[in-house]
Amino acid sequence: MKAIHSAVRKLLAQVTRRIAVAWITAFALVRHSKMLFSRIPGTPLRGLCIISFATCYEIRFGVRLPVKNSMCIAHFLFFASTRNAIEDQKPYCQSRLEFSNAFLKRNGLGQLVNDYSERLATLEGSRPVVQALANWDNYIDYREQVADLAIKALAIIAIHDTPYEWKMGSSRDCHLLDCLFRLAMLFQLADDIIDYKQDREARLPTLMTCSLESQPADLLKKLIHSYSTCGIPKTADSWMLRVVVILLCLVLRVATSWIPLRYGKSLVDRS
Repeated sequence: MKAIHSAVRKLLAQVTRRIAVAWITAFALVRHSKMLFSRIPGTPLRGLCIISFATCYEIRFGVRLPVKNSMCIAHFLFFASTRNAIEDQKPYCQSRLEFSNAFLKRNGLGQLVNDYSERLATLEGSRPVVQALANWDNYIDYREQVADLAIKALAIIAIHDTPYEWKMGSSRDCHLLDCLFRLAMLFQLADDIIDYKQDREARLPTLMTCSLESQPADLLKKLIHSYSTCGIPKTADSWMLRVVVILLCLVLRVATSWIPLRYGKSLVDRS
């Protein structure tokens, strides 16, 4: 009888926690919805990133993400995306870049910005090119290092001037941040699919150009599976993020079947 009561209590606790996580997520969406269409961070996808970090922060620490920190995250997302545009020789707004940089420095994040910029420059300086790519794993490692660098910086910004800490070496050491890492890589693939023609003409190394031109393209499907929920602990805290990862994986699997019709490339038969 005691075992039954214990199991029931455990089940009720899990259900209650799942409901709490759903409430936290919904409140974060409402609270930060204006970020979806704000000039800073600049795109709805970056706005969703702020909502995701606000959700993870409250789940992890039990308090809401400070408004100042959410604004710093917004400016860092714009700053980081602009730095990537500079590295890819794409158009960007210099005045808005300087504005975001100054905002972060005023809030005591100047050293973080400098460290991020130096590390990013190192990674981009040694990134593989489409013509010379000999090892698919090398390119994936490069992309993952860039994503990990950004997520760790965002995690530090989230806890800036607070008594909390993530206790991590890599973003994948925390199961909540690991979910965000996987989402970042999956969204990167989605972006590469959308921008494939432009990136191919510019000879930029992306998950699409490298897989379709340098390696068997069915690696894209294997890549999607590698960023699925496999390996993420099935906890009540992470269930909402797990659902988002699952849905995005499903969408991208459909997209990989559509690519041959769009670009005349086979994702299965090419070797």
